[in-house]
Amino acid sequence: MSQLATVEATGDGNRIGRAIAAATSHLRAEVAQWCHSALAAYAPDEPGVRASLHELRTMLEEHSPSTLGQVEGMARGYGVPADGLLVAVLATYFASADIPGGDRGCSTFAVRGAAGRPPVLAKNRDSDQRFRSMQTIVRVQPAAGYEWLALSTAGAPAVHSAGINERGLAVADTHVPSTDVGIGLPRFSLMMHALEQCGTTDEAIAYLESVPRMGFGNLILADAEGAVAVVECGHSRLAVIEPAGDEVCATNHFVSDGLAGTCRHPAGSAEGLDSRARRRRLAVDLADADRLAGDPLGALSVHEQPGATCVHGDEGSGWTIATVVAHPDQRSMAIGVGTPCRAIPQRFSLAAERRGD
Repeated sequence: MSQLATVEATGDGNRIGRAIAAATSHLRAEVAQWCHSALAAYAPDEPGVRASLHELRTMLEEHSPSTLGQVEGMARGYGVPADGLLVAVLATYFASADIPGGDRGCSTFAVRGAAGRPPVLAKNRDSDQRFRSMQTIVRVQPAAGYEWLALSTAGAPAVHSAGINERGLAVADTHVPSTDVGIGLPRFSLMMHALEQCGTTDEAIAYLESVPRMGFGNLILADAEGAVAVVECGHSRLAVIEPAGDEVCATNHFVSDGLAGTCRHPAGSAEGLDSRARRRRLAVDLADADRLAGDPLGALSVHEQPGATCVHGDEGSGWTIATVVAHPDQRSMAIGVGTPCRAIPQRFSLAAERRGD
C-alpha cells in the first residue's frame, strides 16, 4: 500500500510552493523530468509558446497571483525553471490545437444529501502511470480565505485533482478536450479559489461565472448542505448541470446544448465512446443513490467493458492512479493511491479545532 504524507502549508503562494517542494524533495527527479519533457515539446523560445507564456503570466498576475507564486516557489525549491513548471502544468493548453488520442480521462459523481444520507463526492483519477508516485496531499491555510485540503501532484500548484474546504465544499474535475479554449484560469486555479472563497455549491457556481476561464473541462461540486452540481467550463461559455434526481456525474465530454458541439473527440471516436459509456454506467449506478452513497467505491471499481471506471493499463487505456471520496459533512476525504479495487484508502480531514466546531 502506498502511504501518503500530508504537506502542511500556510501563507502566500510563494511560501506554499516552497513548503510543497521542501516536503516532496525526494520527488525532485520526477518533477525535473516532467519539466524537461514539457520544455522539449513546447520550448519557451519558440515565438508562439513565448507569446502564450506572456499572456498566461499576465493573466495569472491579475487573477491568481497565488498560482504564479506557487509555481515560482516550487521551481526554486526543486531547482527547475519556473517557465518549465508552468509549461508542464499547462501542457494541455499548449496542445489545444491538436486532438489528443489514446488517453483516458477521469470519472466523477456526487450524491446530494437527504434525510439519513450525507452528501458524497467521488472521483477516479485516470492519468499517466508516471504520476502515481507523485500523488501528494496538501493542507493549506492561505493568507486569506478558508483552509483547504486536496489531492495534488508534486510540482503542480493549487488543486490538481480534488479538494475540500473547512466549510465542507468539495470539488473535483475532469478534462474535456474542446475547441472553446482561451487565456483564462486553468481548472486547478479555479478549484483552489472556489475552495478559498466559497462555502456552498451555489457560491462556487457564482464564482465560476464571474472569472475568465481557460476551458477544457467539468467541475463537480458538493457541499455540506447537500447541494450538488456539475459545471461545464468552456472559455466563452459555461453550463450548470443540476441533478435530475439526487445525483450528478461527469466524465470527459460536455452534455449541455451550448458546449456539447465543442468537444474535440467525436462521439463515435474511441475516446468519445469510452467517455459516454462510463457516464451511462455511472448513471445506472446512481439510480440507487442510497446504495451508492454507502458504497461509492463500488461504482468506481468496475472493470467490465464498455464503460469500465477502473483501469489497469489494459490495451493502452491508461491507469487509474488515485481515488478520492469526499465527505462534505465531515470535512474529510478518503484517498487511495492506485486502482480503487486494490488500494486501501487513507482518511484525511480538516481538524475540528481549526474549524471552531
